[in-house]
Amino acid sequence: MLHTFPYYDPIHSNQGESMAIVISVATQKGGVGKTTTAVNLAHALAYKPNYKKVLVVDVDPQANSSLILGKVHPDQQPTSVVDVFEDKTKCFANCTVETKYKGVDLIASNIDLFLCGQSLGASNPAAVLGLQSKLDSITRDKYDFIIIDCPPNLGGPFVVNAMVISDYFLVPIESASMFALNGVDQFLDSVDAIKGYSNSKLDLLGVLLTMYDPRTNASKVMEELVSERFGAKLFTTRIHRNTSIDQANMSMITVIDHDTKSSGAKNYRALAREVLQRCGMPTTEQQ
Repeated sequence: MLHTFPYYDPIHSNQGESMAIVISVATQKGGVGKTTTAVNLAHALAYKPNYKKVLVVDVDPQANSSLILGKVHPDQQPTSVVDVFEDKTKCFANCTVETKYKGVDLIASNIDLFLCGQSLGASNPAAVLGLQSKLDSITRDKYDFIIIDCPPNLGGPFVVNAMVISDYFLVPIESASMFALNGVDQFLDSVDAIKGYSNSKLDLLGVLLTMYDPRTNASKVMEELVSERFGAKLFTTRIHRNTSIDQANMSMITVIDHDTKSSGAKNYRALAREVLQRCGMPTTEQQ
């Protein structure tokens, strides 16, 4: 059930140009490349020639972003996003750790976030404003982007928290499945409710087709349906189905780390360029 809460105008409504752009990567179902997109987009933004400073906030109890990015196992991290929701820290800056990748920092998740989510009732301010209350100006000034990896569900406390502090949200859609659009409208309705109650400036950055294979009818039909439904909000970049991404995920590393020349790495670097363009930032072609 979607939490309801008093109207709140989020911190990013007053942000200056130097403050981080916050993007939630969110979807209503798992297995569509959500975490893969969050971590690989983060690395692509930080990688040459972009060299952006990126913070990944993992609010998915599965902690897959933390597994891929972290220098140690999520259970061994000295601090985590659980500390934010349980009010054990005063700000994001106290929970941030370095990752395997230069320019990418992390606020890790772990299995304890499952129990934490169960304890966050609708009357608990942390169910809505837990992240916002700890997003300090030091953190927003330090990074160019904050990317939030959300759990795959509708209206849970962690998705709501992420949307409250986000400037944009990005929705991956699996192009290999004819059922991929099921639930998308319901998910967008939930986001609209959050916009109405708490974050009027939240906007859809774009819809991303993942696991794309132009040789299959399913991908072609899904591409046509998504293009018709979302128009210019559909990213030009397609994340193709390829072994480099699968192998990187199996090795718990990014696809750029796995093979910088692979088609998967090229896809996510192209996505990074599109994200920069849509956020009004110069790309390498413009520099």
